[in-house]
Amino acid sequence: MSAQLRVAYSNIGVKLICFPLVLAMLLVGGCGKRVQRVPVSGKVLIDGEAVTLGMIRFIPDSGRPASGKISEDGSFRVVSSVPSSPESTVEGLVPGVYRVSVLAKETLGESENAEVRWHIPRRYGDYRSSELEYDIQAPNNSMLVELTWEGSQEETDAQETNEAQESNAEEAD
Repeated sequence: MSAQLRVAYSNIGVKLICFPLVLAMLLVGGCGKRVQRVPVSGKVLIDGEAVTLGMIRFIPDSGRPASGKISEDGSFRVVSSVPSSPESTVEGLVPGVYRVSVLAKETLGESENAEVRWHIPRRYGDYRSSELEYDIQAPNNSMLVELTWEGSQEETDAQETNEAQESNAEEAD
């Protein structure tokens, strides 16, 4: 066999061995790639007052939702669960557009039929009806989520109850 033919065979052998190794390294290296997140925190207000309990959820068009517990002063910090370890969390959101829901209610009593007190209108508890949407592209440590009772069924119910109570009080006098 000539020297040129031996070199050609050895080059083919090297390529056949190296190509799968390089491909495997690229595939394995890509699996460990971390998604960049930006920290997001802020306050939830209802008609200018802090919402003092509950949860806020950020729901992307695709991917995992993230949430934050609302503290007594209305503040929250967004965290997400880690897919490979659901008990672990990471801070922040992947940049993108998010629909948001806020759930702030408490159960009064221990029974199954216990009364539920809502601290915000129920429509905010579902991202499809909340009309809250945020475009998160950069860190935001002062996000302000402003809610209102105005126009809600709860506001109408409360007004009707107050009017009925006032009417009954006038009749009693």
